Amino acid sequence: GYCNATRDFFKDNGIRYTEHNVENTAEGIDGYKNLGGGGIPIIVVGEETVRGFNESGLRKMLKPWIKNT
Repeated sequence: GYCNATRDFFKDNGIRYTEHNVENTAEGIDGYKNLGGGGIPIIVVGEETVRGFNESGLRKMLKPWIKNT
């Protein structure tokens, strides 16, 4: 669902990312807990966070890096 939509958004817009799986890795679980949970996926860029798939929020946060604008 939302994780796949986010991956597709990143791919379609030329955004490189690092994924931490909250279901299969201790790093992902710890990161999720440290960020306070609240939705999947959690996208963090610098000090900004978007919880869940929110295309307009991602476009705003990632505007300097989106190649197809």
